[in-house]
Amino acid sequence: MRDNSIYFYKDLRVALLDFQEQSPEMLEKYAKLLAWVYAYGGGCEAVTLNLRMVADIAVAQKIFNVSGGERPQHTEILQKYLQEVKFALSRKEYPKDTEHPAWAYEICEKYNIKPHYVK
Repeated sequence: MRDNSIYFYKDLRVALLDFQEQSPEMLEKYAKLLAWVYAYGGGCEAVTLNLRMVADIAVAQKIFNVSGGERPQHTEILQKYLQEVKFALSRKEYPKDTEHPAWAYEICEKYNIKPHYVK
Protein backbone atom coordinates (compact mmCIF):
# COMPACT_ATOMS: atom_id res chain seq x y z
CA MET A 1 0.00 0.00 0.00
CA ARG A 2 1.44 3.37 -0.97
CA ASP A 3 1.61 6.39 1.29
CA ASN A 4 -0.75 9.06 -0.10
CA SER A 5 0.43 11.73 2.34
CA ILE A 6 3.34 12.54 0.02
CA TYR A 7 0.90 13.41 -2.75
CA PHE A 8 -1.30 15.40 -0.39
CA TYR A 9 1.58 17.60 0.72
CA LYS A 10 2.75 18.08 -2.86
CA ASP A 11 -0.75 19.22 -3.89
CA LEU A 12 -1.04 21.40 -0.80
CA ARG A 13 2.28 23.09 -1.62
CA VAL A 14 1.14 23.84 -5.18
CA ALA A 15 -2.18 25.15 -3.86
CA LEU A 16 -0.43 27.39 -1.34
CA LEU A 17 1.59 28.92 -4.15
CA ASP A 18 -1.75 29.79 -5.77
CA PHE A 19 -2.86 31.33 -2.47
CA GLN A 20 0.09 33.71 -2.51
CA GLU A 21 -0.76 34.82 -6.02
CA GLN A 22 -4.46 35.76 -5.49
CA SER A 23 -5.17 36.77 -9.09
CA PRO A 24 -8.76 37.25 -10.30
CA GLU A 25 -8.55 33.96 -12.25
CA MET A 26 -7.39 32.15 -9.14
CA LEU A 27 -10.24 33.65 -7.09
CA GLU A 28 -12.73 32.40 -9.68
CA LYS A 29 -11.18 28.94 -9.65
CA TYR A 30 -11.51 28.59 -5.89
CA ALA A 31 -14.96 30.23 -5.79
CA LYS A 32 -16.19 27.63 -8.27
CA LEU A 33 -14.68 24.88 -6.16
CA LEU A 34 -16.38 26.06 -2.96
CA ALA A 35 -19.70 26.47 -4.76
CA TRP A 36 -19.35 22.94 -6.18
CA VAL A 37 -18.59 21.49 -2.76
CA TYR A 38 -21.49 23.36 -1.18
CA ALA A 39 -24.01 22.37 -3.83
CA TYR A 40 -22.98 18.91 -4.92
CA GLY A 41 -20.76 16.99 -2.62
CA GLY A 42 -19.16 18.25 0.52
CA GLY A 43 -19.84 15.05 2.42
CA CYS A 44 -19.51 12.39 -0.25
CA GLU A 45 -16.74 9.84 -0.03
CA ALA A 46 -15.32 10.73 -3.44
CA VAL A 47 -14.55 14.22 -2.15
CA THR A 48 -13.26 13.38 1.31
CA LEU A 49 -10.86 10.76 -0.03
CA ASN A 50 -9.56 12.92 -2.88
CA LEU A 51 -6.39 14.39 -1.36
CA ARG A 52 -5.84 16.84 -4.21
CA MET A 53 -9.33 18.24 -3.78
CA VAL A 54 -9.00 18.40 0.01
CA ALA A 55 -5.79 20.42 -0.40
CA ASP A 56 -7.51 22.85 -2.78
CA ILE A 57 -10.51 23.17 -0.47
CA ALA A 58 -8.16 24.04 2.42
CA VAL A 59 -6.60 26.81 0.35
CA ALA A 60 -10.03 28.06 -0.76
CA GLN A 61 -11.09 28.27 2.89
CA LYS A 62 -8.05 30.41 3.62
CA ILE A 63 -8.61 32.67 0.61
CA PHE A 64 -12.28 33.29 1.34
CA ASN A 65 -11.81 33.20 5.11
CA VAL A 66 -14.62 30.70 5.63
CA SER A 67 -12.89 28.36 8.05
CA GLY A 68 -13.81 30.16 11.23
CA GLY A 69 -16.14 32.64 12.83
CA GLU A 70 -14.68 35.66 11.06
CA ARG A 71 -16.27 37.60 8.23
CA PRO A 72 -15.71 35.98 4.80
CA GLN A 73 -13.76 37.79 2.10
CA HIS A 74 -14.51 38.10 -1.64
CA THR A 75 -18.16 37.23 -1.03
CA GLU A 76 -19.41 38.81 -4.26
CA ILE A 77 -17.55 36.34 -6.49
CA LEU A 78 -18.54 33.41 -4.30
CA GLN A 79 -22.21 34.48 -4.40
CA LYS A 80 -22.03 34.65 -8.20
CA TYR A 81 -21.18 30.97 -8.48
CA LEU A 82 -23.54 29.93 -5.71
CA GLN A 83 -26.37 31.53 -7.69
CA GLU A 84 -25.42 29.40 -10.70
CA VAL A 85 -25.87 26.18 -8.70
CA LYS A 86 -28.75 27.22 -6.45
CA PHE A 87 -31.06 24.76 -8.24
CA ALA A 88 -28.95 21.90 -6.90
CA LEU A 89 -29.79 23.03 -3.39
CA SER A 90 -33.56 23.21 -3.91
CA ARG A 91 -35.04 20.42 -6.02
CA LYS A 92 -38.59 21.63 -5.33
CA GLU A 93 -38.21 24.80 -7.38
CA TYR A 94 -36.18 23.42 -10.29
CA PRO A 95 -36.82 20.41 -12.53
CA LYS A 96 -34.35 17.53 -12.57
CA ASP A 97 -33.40 18.18 -16.20
CA THR A 98 -32.09 21.67 -15.39
CA GLU A 99 -28.79 22.35 -17.12
CA HIS A 100 -25.78 22.39 -14.83
CA PRO A 101 -22.97 24.92 -15.39
CA ALA A 102 -20.09 23.68 -17.55
CA TRP A 103 -17.59 24.46 -14.81
CA ALA A 104 -19.28 21.92 -12.51
CA TYR A 105 -18.38 19.17 -14.97
CA GLU A 106 -14.87 20.61 -15.35
CA ILE A 107 -14.35 20.25 -11.61
CA CYS A 108 -15.47 16.62 -11.79
CA GLU A 109 -13.00 16.02 -14.59
CA LYS A 110 -10.13 17.85 -12.91
CA TYR A 111 -10.43 15.88 -9.68
CA ASN A 112 -11.37 12.60 -11.38
CA ILE A 113 -14.82 12.46 -9.79
CA LYS A 114 -17.67 10.74 -11.61
CA PRO A 115 -20.07 13.37 -12.94
CA HIS A 116 -23.08 11.62 -11.41
CA TYR A 117 -22.35 13.72 -8.31
CA VAL A 118 -23.58 16.63 -10.42
CA LYS A 119 -27.14 15.29 -10.35
